[in-house]
Amino acid sequence: MSSSPGARVNRTFFALQASLVGTGACAGFLLGAWSDSWSRGWWGAGLGAGIAALGTQMLMISYQRRILASLLSAPRTGSGAEEGISDAVAAAVSVYEAAMFPLTPGGVSAQEQKARRTIAYRLTAYYYDRFD
Repeated sequence: MSSSPGARVNRTFFALQASLVGTGACAGFLLGAWSDSWSRGWWGAGLGAGIAALGTQMLMISYQRRILASLLSAPRTGSGAEEGISDAVAAAVSVYEAAMFPLTPGGVSAQEQKARRTIAYRLTAYYYDRFD
């Protein structure tokens, strides 16, 4: 399921606001309790959470349009075929590497080296000819 860029920005800002409100509440509680008594800690928690919520809401209002505009103007990526092709070429290279440079001496016979080399060359040539 794919969501719109605006929805992703809103979710990100909501997560940022929730984490900052929690941090503000903890900091306010600790500062209030450290000063005098535990009852002031709860007032400090409420004040810290309120300040953090107000700050992140102002941040969201001021930056949301800019972030959304930059997301919408970003170049679109393809269908993912490029990543698949690069994975296949990397697999072909690793097949060739395993055939030509075995981990143990004599670990790959000459016939297996030739077969793996042929497969790697064919894969690479196929993708090179197809997308060049």
